[in-house]
Amino acid sequence: MFFLQNLFSGLLLGGIYILVAVAFVLIYKSSKILNLAQGSIVLVGAYLSYALVKQLGLHPVLGVTISVLACGVIALGLERFILRPMIAQPILSIVMVTIGIDLLFRGLCNLIWGAGGWRVYPEIFSSEPFEIGPIFFAREYVYPFLFSIVMLIFLALFFSKTKHGLLMRAIAQGHKVAQSIGIRVPKLLALSWVIACMMSALAGVFLGSIHNVNIPLADIGLKALAAALLGGLESIGGAVIAGMIIGVVEGLAAGYIGHGAREVAPFVAMMIVLIIKPYGLFGLEEIERV
Repeated sequence: MFFLQNLFSGLLLGGIYILVAVAFVLIYKSSKILNLAQGSIVLVGAYLSYALVKQLGLHPVLGVTISVLACGVIALGLERFILRPMIAQPILSIVMVTIGIDLLFRGLCNLIWGAGGWRVYPEIFSSEPFEIGPIFFAREYVYPFLFSIVMLIFLALFFSKTKHGLLMRAIAQGHKVAQSIGIRVPKLLALSWVIACMMSALAGVFLGSIHNVNIPLADIGLKALAAALLGGLESIGGAVIAGMIIGVVEGLAAGYIGHGAREVAPFVAMMIVLIIKPYGLFGLEEIERV
């Protein structure tokens, strides 16, 4: 039973990693930018929702909604005024810009909420767990996992049934080709950033309800990046499966080795897989002729 408890706990935690991993993939597929500031967007979403719900006393649903929408607006500004001018610049320059954005947001959160910024998140889920036989499921893990499934279904319908979703799939195949047939690529790039950052903000809310809010919360960006790389940066389905794998590996490592091991195990799993499959489990292999 100990094994099953840790297995399912890790699987449910993987649901949160999925949100951020899919956010990495959405931005990379549409713009070929590896956004290393994704973890700080998680952090901003957590702090904004904390401020609105705990400090201003708004209803949790209203506070979370406003914080997620605010992160969407932030993403729009980042894409339009900082990252769009970087198009066609060296990849390393763009990566360094995203690292600068990450440090900026971490610094602002430190400035506003104090060094370390530890805050006790308001209880938005009941503390009484679900119980199935001898296995307990904490509600703060179950509800985010179920919401992640709903979000994935929404994304699947969005990309397959809506005009903007189909156009976003088109620009993922190549910007020049898309522009040649009249597709407004910059508008769709901005939309991909907004969707990705809103998903990351939601992950911040869920993580805040589990671990409370503090600056190291942004480190989930590294674990989600490990999941995105493990699944393949071109594959949303790969990010989903890899997010669950990372969660399970972390849960089992914490149960059988120790709490410290849970911080290392996801990256060890990622390195082992990438040594065997450099493009990830479901990534597209690029063949270059020389």
